Amino acid sequence: MSSTITDYQVRKFKETESKRHSFEMKKVRTKNERDFRTEIKNSTATLKRMQNDYETQISNMKNELEQKLNSIRKRHSYAVKTEDERLQQELIALRKSHKDQKIEVHENQVNELDDIMTSHKKTLERAEAKFRIEQSKLEPVES
Repeated sequence: MSSTITDYQVRKFKETESKRHSFEMKKVRTKNERDFRTEIKNSTATLKRMQNDYETQISNMKNELEQKLNSIRKRHSYAVKTEDERLQQELIALRKSHKDQKIEVHENQVNELDDIMTSHKKTLERAEAKFRIEQSKLEPVES
């Protein structure tokens, strides 16, 4: 009988240990699943936060670059405007200089024509005077 009780106790002990072991395993599985889900949730939240931070950083960089681009465009527009104004002033000065040179050349040509006309007139007067002298030499003297 002692053997039966011992067998019974051993079986009972095995069953209890088996149940305890199953319960412990179930408890460990449940804890591990809960930890795994918590870890997934935390990792997902961290990943989402990192994505948001990255998108924010990209957006900020884009805004900064657009501001720099606008600044460069304004400086370029100002430089182009300044150069255009300088070019217009240079053209005005060049046109005035050309007009002045044209007037000067015209005046010089008029003066040269006047000089030529005066010289021509003097030459004609001298030729006429010579002609009269020669003509008077050829006319018989009336006495």
